Amino acid sequence: MRMTSWRAVRCTGSRIVLITGLVAVVTGTATMPAASASGNAGHARSAAGVTPKVRREGILALSGNGAAYDLDSRAASWGQTIGKAWTDQNIEYFPGRVPLLAIAGEPATDVLMGTRGHWTYQDCADANYDSSYTASNPNTAKGSALNVGHGICVVTQNTFEPGTKKPLKSDGGHFALLVVKARTSNTLTLRVTVWQ
Repeated sequence: MRMTSWRAVRCTGSRIVLITGLVAVVTGTATMPAASASGNAGHARSAAGVTPKVRREGILALSGNGAAYDLDSRAASWGQTIGKAWTDQNIEYFPGRVPLLAIAGEPATDVLMGTRGHWTYQDCADANYDSSYTASNPNTAKGSALNVGHGICVVTQNTFEPGTKKPLKSDGGHFALLVVKARTSNTLTLRVTVWQ
């Protein structure tokens, strides 16, 4: 079986399986390679069992003061911006009675991993990213999903000025793992690992 990134697939006499913008060609041929279905041009999962290098890892303390953060940024501040929408970056924390971690492109770009711990790149690459906006979608990062020890896998996104193709953030397309280390009434502290 061969894994390849595809947007559209045409097969003759074969069976295919579409997994987060990837196609597993079981038999036959497939054509029309393109960017992944998630819209991240240039992003493709590594071959099965091969973990890409860690692009960045560290602790990120998100304040609930309107600051948004770029998980792809290599800056010490994680590309923190205040006054820009979280959709221009990757994430923003909204504390309150039911705390919320807003993630650009959600719900198709994040998966709640529970509290099993010790997640890997492959766990995030193989996670069930669900793009439905229904109440049954289990991938909303809010409330108890933000308790200490919980993990969240994210596929980072490129963002554009509304109604244009002018990029606001153009280095997206990476898998990231966020693990909640602490939560107070105003901050959410995460251990973040971002892979190439």
